Amino acid sequence: MAIPIVFEEPKRRKRVPSYLVYETLNGKPLYYKGYKDVLSGKKTAAEIMGSSSLQAAIVTAIVMFIGRTINRKRYLVFQMNPAFMSIMGVTFRTT
Repeated sequence: MAIPIVFEEPKRRKRVPSYLVYETLNGKPLYYKGYKDVLSGKKTAAEIMGSSSLQAAIVTAIVMFIGRTINRKRYLVFQMNPAFMSIMGVTFRTT
């Protein structure tokens, strides 16, 4: 009795376009959240990245208000979400 031999081709990874890379950290790309939905065609690239003009205006208004009301000698106000920052030897972590 002969046993059929089936050869499967290895699955090839889809190459991720550079516009879906948020930044590169230690040589490894960090992709936008939802990049797999863009590759599968469920969403467009514009839907997963960037801020709308309304969102940018709201964030700016909030940051300006907070900047006027807090003690700026004691606190720093960031407009966006820095994952890791080091300023003048002081380390700030947001996670």
